[in-house]
Amino acid sequence: MEGGDRVQSHNFFRSKLLSLTGAEELAQFLTEMQKDQKEMRKMVIRIMWHMRGSLSRQEAWSLSPDERQDIVTLIEEHRDLTEKTGLALL
Repeated sequence: MEGGDRVQSHNFFRSKLLSLTGAEELAQFLTEMQKDQKEMRKMVIRIMWHMRGSLSRQEAWSLSPDERQDIVTLIEEHRDLTEKTGLALL
């Protein structure tokens, strides 16, 4: 992720927070963000495990959302293929 992307995300986050009208709306927004954060963390850990050290933690976090999703899709395809063929995934 480039520095400009982070600034854009920061501005989006700030404008989103400023647009919320009440405490309940804010609590719901923050709960959704926590859920998204947990899902992203699981995705990055899954990628790291399957890459067996060829991708560092920092590199995994630096992937764009599309890149992460593409890698997870590839992992799932390989998992399905190994289940069908009976070959070992490891």
